[in-house]
Amino acid sequence: MYCPKCQKDLPADSTFCPYCGNEKLTEKAETAEEQAAIETQTAAVPASEAEPAAPKKSGKGVVIGLLCVLVVLAAIAAAFAIGSYIGRGNAPAETGTTDMAQTGEPVDEDLFPDEYTTAYPDGFDYASADLSKHVTLGKYKGVTVTLTLSSEITDADVQSYIQEMMTYYATEQDVTDRSAALGDTVVIDFVGTMDGVAFSGGTADDQTLILGEGGYIDGFEDGIVGMNIGETKTIDVTFPESYQNADLAGKPAKFEITLDSIKESVAPEYNDTFVREELEYDTMAEFEAEVKEMLKAYRADEILAEKQDGAFSIAVDNATIVSYPEGVVEDYMYQQISYVKSYAEMYSMTYSDFTEQVIGMTAAEYEAEVRASAEAAVKQEMVLYAIAQAENISGSEEERKAAEEYYLSYYGAEDVASMCDSLDVTVEYFNNMIDFSVIYTAVMDFLTENATYAGAK
Repeated sequence: MYCPKCQKDLPADSTFCPYCGNEKLTEKAETAEEQAAIETQTAAVPASEAEPAAPKKSGKGVVIGLLCVLVVLAAIAAAFAIGSYIGRGNAPAETGTTDMAQTGEPVDEDLFPDEYTTAYPDGFDYASADLSKHVTLGKYKGVTVTLTLSSEITDADVQSYIQEMMTYYATEQDVTDRSAALGDTVVIDFVGTMDGVAFSGGTADDQTLILGEGGYIDGFEDGIVGMNIGETKTIDVTFPESYQNADLAGKPAKFEITLDSIKESVAPEYNDTFVREELEYDTMAEFEAEVKEMLKAYRADEILAEKQDGAFSIAVDNATIVSYPEGVVEDYMYQQISYVKSYAEMYSMTYSDFTEQVIGMTAAEYEAEVRASAEAAVKQEMVLYAIAQAENISGSEEERKAAEEYYLSYYGAEDVASMCDSLDVTVEYFNNMIDFSVIYTAVMDFLTENATYAGAK
């Protein structure tokens, strides 16, 4: 996982960022091109539909809830974009809702209930709970963490950073003197047919895509490479056997494509003039020296994060769950499932149809994954507080005040009450979040200080 707020890599099973408290994590750092693609896909979601109101947050369950919502929203945006519809086959069928009762398909009574009352509206009070009834700690002191990151910053690291940085200064320029190539941004019109008949969802105008990005079915983008502006070309493709739309899966089709425009991304030349005018450094050498120091500081943070993540992961792996506090896992599940049901309703679909067509699994399979993620998150929190209790670790009021001031500044709020109101959480929930953040930091410091390290230094 990755925190876009403080730009730190996190363990794969993280549900929040321990450094800044950010709950909106991503699978990885997004490049500029990926961010642009996400914006394009999101814009393609029908704008006429009103966005459903978010359900009330239920304590720390909102941590996993918000994370999963990000994943779900990305899937929804991709599925409902025309390009992704042709490419991935995850869009709902044009016929709309399928009523489970009308089709006679059995309804799984074991699915998460539609009516659910949050067990802990302000979050479970781990600090006051007898966690010995729920989790047995294993070895968590003196563990050995294997590091993969080196503290050395090479000239190649500096140049790699600069090369990546220059892409952010690149501009899109029209191409008129050559044919389309991989990496180009093109605008196309297309009509898809099977046996000479246009099929639903296979026709679009003014579609923008980056060639080679892989958003369409195999052969579609390759067919555009080499085309000239104004040219119309018919290509043959075959929909994958796993395509969600059964009417198209595994079948051959033709696409008549017209290329409307070509743009390429052109980065400026990196030289003393660029550094002076754009970055306000006198010379390239001066700027590169600054970059090297910045990368050293960032690498030190990365190594610290690797130490903390490694030590905590070992502590979690070595712990044994006796039982989960009643209702905590379900609170976590409620957050994610409620969002999915809201979007299913938004697009006039049943919940089961939505999970199958958009998420790509049955409702039962989907909820099994949600439960597994929720249980993993609850285990992490119980281990954290169990270690704090075993070692008499507690944060100071000064640390809590500093954390509170940070959040007030981050959200631009004058006081806690107004901030909580704008975030639709209770003051009690916010205080629990502050306590969790402070305890987390203190436990991470303790584990790091009491671990040994092997590997890169």
